[in-house]
Amino acid sequence: MPTRDFWNELEKLLGNKATVSERRAIAGLGYGQQYENALDDVDREETLSGATNTLRVLRDAYGDVAPAEEVTGVAGLTDGRWLLLEDLRRAWAESHGRTDYVPSKPLSIGRGVVLGYPLASYVGITVDSMVSLETLITALRQLWPQLRASGAVRRSRPLQERSLALVRFVCLDSSLDATWRERFSEWQKRHPESRYTEVRAFYKDFSRAEESLTGRSHGLSWFYSADARLLDGVRDSAGFAALPEQAKRRARRELRTTLEGIGRKRKAHESGEGSQS
Repeated sequence: MPTRDFWNELEKLLGNKATVSERRAIAGLGYGQQYENALDDVDREETLSGATNTLRVLRDAYGDVAPAEEVTGVAGLTDGRWLLLEDLRRAWAESHGRTDYVPSKPLSIGRGVVLGYPLASYVGITVDSMVSLETLITALRQLWPQLRASGAVRRSRPLQERSLALVRFVCLDSSLDATWRERFSEWQKRHPESRYTEVRAFYKDFSRAEESLTGRSHGLSWFYSADARLLDGVRDSAGFAALPEQAKRRARRELRTTLEGIGRKRKAHESGEGSQS
C-alpha cells in the first residue's frame, strides 16, 4: 500500500482529503508503488501530479450527486410525515450513540458508473415506500432538466442498421491488430451494399456511432485497441502490479484519456452544447 508520505503530498495538492474509495482507486492504479520506486524528486513529483490529475477527473466525472434536495413544492415530499420520521430516527440514533446519522429523504437520486466495457453510467433513484407514483413522476419531471444539464442523463436515439453493422464489424468481427485501412478494405468486401468512398468516411461514421452509443468519443476502444485492453489490468490492482512498467504507463495514459473524455462530455452538457436529439 502507498505510504503516509504519498497520501500527505497528494492531499496537499488536492487541497482536501481523499476518501477511502478514492485511495483504493489510486492505489489500484499503481501510483503509490510508482512513488515508492521513484529514482528522484522529479520522478516523485511527476507521479504525484499524475495521481492528482486522475483523481480530479474521477471526481469531476463521477463524484456529484443529483440535486434531489432541490425538489420544492411537490405534494407528498414536503408534508410533516418526513420531518417527524427524521426526528424519530435521529432520536433513536442518538440513544444508541450513533454519530454517523444522516437524515434520510423520501426521494434521493445518485449518479454512478458500472466499470467494464463499454463503461456504463447510471442514475439510481431511491424512494420511500410511502411515496406515491404521482408524486414520483412530478418530482422527476421537475428534476430532469437539472439531471440533463449536469450530464447525468443524456438524449439518445436508435442507431440505423448500417451504423449497428459498422460498430459490430469493427468491435466484434475485426482483428484487434488491424489498421483502420485494413478494416476499411475488409468492410468493402463484406458489405458491397454499404461501401464507402474512402477510409476517412468509414472511420468518421464509426466514431459517430460509437459516441452515440456510449456517450463519449473512443467509448468502445477496448474492442479495437490493444492499448485500451491494458485497462483490464487497471480494474484489478494485482493485475496492474504484474504489468511491465511501460505497460503501466500506457494503461494510465489510456485511463486518463477515457476519464478526460467523460469529463469533457459532462462540461459540454453543462454548457448546453452536448445534448443529442
